[in-house]
Amino acid sequence: MLSFSRVFEPSIPATAWPIAWIVLFAVVMIDPFPLMHNHSRFWLLRNWTRLLLPGLYPVEFADFWMGDQMCSMVYTLSRFYFMGCLYSAGWNNATAKCNMSNNWIAGVLLASIPSLIRLIQCIKRYMDSQNHIHLINGGKYSSSIIAAGLFYNWRNHGSRSDRHYVAWIFFSTLSSVYTSGWDLLMDWSLLQSHSTRRFLRPELLYGDYFPIYYFAIVRCNILILTTANQLLDFC
Repeated sequence: MLSFSRVFEPSIPATAWPIAWIVLFAVVMIDPFPLMHNHSRFWLLRNWTRLLLPGLYPVEFADFWMGDQMCSMVYTLSRFYFMGCLYSAGWNNATAKCNMSNNWIAGVLLASIPSLIRLIQCIKRYMDSQNHIHLINGGKYSSSIIAAGLFYNWRNHGSRSDRHYVAWIFFSTLSSVYTSGWDLLMDWSLLQSHSTRRFLRPELLYGDYFPIYYFAIVRCNILILTTANQLLDFC
């Protein structure tokens, strides 16, 4: 709320608030004193370190759980380039200088970080366990990286009717179906053919309220199939 309520103006310009909040967050996280749940903060910092160095440590539950949460922050991560460019340009003529088309590769790299981390984690888990299911899971994140690269390539070099657009649509659809199928079949263990309740699993924690599982299936697909939203925005 402080960022938009013009508090302390003109002493503190509005452009100072984004970097101020980042600095405040960093100071709170590295604060060595036993304040503000220091054990939880240090646990988070340790796991962030493991997350940013995938492949160097055995993959534990917290590692891939945080990696999956990071995959939900692709848009936020891709905006860090824009924010850095605004400050480096002094907020002057920002639209022309910081348009993503001027450096679309930065957008691809930032947007691909979460999926790349999860892909390396999957490879590490396969190397440690020799279980091929982790390679299949890694394919899901590989398709996400390819789809992100094709999207930025199309936005900056293609049109709505050329091969760049067709390639993006194909891999975006493939990635969405791959992700949705993995979540339903592997993460949720749904869509079991031998279940007494069609498309669910034999054992349900909320068996008396089983219709909510069908709602969850539909909701999962709506959230994952982001291609439709992108088509509405860009077509």
